[in-house]
Amino acid sequence: MAITEIVIIVWRPRDARKDTSKVLTQTTETAIRIMIHLARQEGEEPIPIREVGIAVGGSATYVAKTIRRLVEGGLLRSFRGAAGGVRLASSSETITLLAIVEAAQGVLEENYCLTVSSDQPVCAFHMAMVETRAAVTASLSRWSLHMLSRPTPENASCRMLFASSSGPPT
Repeated sequence: MAITEIVIIVWRPRDARKDTSKVLTQTTETAIRIMIHLARQEGEEPIPIREVGIAVGGSATYVAKTIRRLVEGGLLRSFRGAAGGVRLASSSETITLLAIVEAAQGVLEENYCLTVSSDQPVCAFHMAMVETRAAVTASLSRWSLHMLSRPTPENASCRMLFASSSGPPT
């Protein structure tokens, strides 16, 4: 079975023209772009952060902040000095989309009750969120960075692959 695409769910209220709520934060989307960009680089040399920022279309400060989260999450290694930059900390086959999401926006939380213990009942909403977290975690765990960084069809217009979130350059 070939898996060829990933879907990011976006909910848009009917009456909202500008406001959108996303499953993934902007920082997470930037982190995914950074990781895909680095996975596609050949060689062992670190990629300068400035170059990464240009490639993913983010400001130097914002990209550096996002890279710091990925380094702290153990997904990237950073190198100082004139030839410094960042590289993947392990192979793209072993880095999951779940690991990227959790490094960027934190562990997915399902605890909405004020107190939770094994001997105390929880509300129905809590149980729904436990099931939702399990499903999302399972799905994100199945996707490796290697799978996400594969070449895409020429006519693909996924905003995760371009520096501008508006799509491919014209």
